[in-house]
Amino acid sequence: MKQRAIWALGLLLLAATISFLAFGQRNFGGLLAGVAVSLAACAVLLRPLRTLLTMVVSIVLALAFVELGLGWLQPDSAQTHYDRDSDYVKHYWSQTDIGSIPRPGVHTTRKLAANGELIYAATYTIGDDGFRVTPGSDGPKGRPRANFLGCSVTFGEGLNDGDTFPARIGSKLPQAQIKNYGIHGYGMHQALAILESGRDTSGKLNFVLTAPWHAERSACLPSFALGSPRYRRLADGGVQRDGVCGSIAYYPAARVLSLSRIYSLVKQAVQGREGQDTQIDLYLALIQRMAELSRSRQQTLMIGFMKADTKWFTGSFSNEKIMQRIRAMPVEVIDLTLSEKPEDSPEKYRLHKLDAHPTALANEDRAALVIDRIRDALTR
Repeated sequence: MKQRAIWALGLLLLAATISFLAFGQRNFGGLLAGVAVSLAACAVLLRPLRTLLTMVVSIVLALAFVELGLGWLQPDSAQTHYDRDSDYVKHYWSQTDIGSIPRPGVHTTRKLAANGELIYAATYTIGDDGFRVTPGSDGPKGRPRANFLGCSVTFGEGLNDGDTFPARIGSKLPQAQIKNYGIHGYGMHQALAILESGRDTSGKLNFVLTAPWHAERSACLPSFALGSPRYRRLADGGVQRDGVCGSIAYYPAARVLSLSRIYSLVKQAVQGREGQDTQIDLYLALIQRMAELSRSRQQTLMIGFMKADTKWFTGSFSNEKIMQRIRAMPVEVIDLTLSEKPEDSPEKYRLHKLDAHPTALANEDRAALVIDRIRDALTR
């Protein structure tokens, strides 16, 4: 018995080491391996359950090897993590009626590859309202105002304050007031929720930077959508707010499963053709509602459209079909993909091979494409 206990203790220590390293690298295959070794320790101690536990260990190890194999074949952003010493990890987020928003203050962020390579380091200045400060935006009142809505691309993930897309627009239009309402992980459901909230979204222009994959977020699919506004599509094609995405019970499991490549593949397979089409229909209905709301406030709604990779589509939609549907609302749509196909985007427009967020150069070139139209909208 004593010898078995020593073996079990050794296996538990090994499991703890494997799990700790895997957690630090956000490696789901490694986490499974840690679970398998822990179960092996139990099998050593619990003779009556040894056969059953051995079978379970074999299954979990097989899944771990598949996860690790997929990670080797499909390297992606799951191989990255945020520096635990940065503000972004320690005390950045707070929960509100529109989901998670940053806390006011000046925050540091550092993103690293699994091997420790620096992907980016930046400083984010967050205003008292929880949204990113655009340099020059606190100037004289009474200037024509443009509100920018969207996700981390609008926010300026991995970039300093002056390098964001709204900031580059502001540098070309010093006579305008620029408000950045973009937040990491947001979608069109949160853009609409901001416009429907009591926040100050006055101004002449609402500029929305969006991509088809925002449809998944509006459908509450990603784990990070927990707590964000949920909308349902009505029979007449409109939308209505219907609580929030997810539940507290779902959150821990979703956060862990989001690291799994097997889970992602299964989810994509289950989603199928009809599922993605339904999500995009909701996504378009949210944009339609934003267009109606903007018109009722005598504001112009302008869409900066970033195409999704061709292989992303599993249903009847395409980038071109989505743009046609938006133009029919009618809303002005500007293609800001910066390449014929997003999968062919030049490296100079991506922060890193493991992070496709746009560089300052990408934001500068996108600003050049839309600046005349924005100027016209603000001077009408």
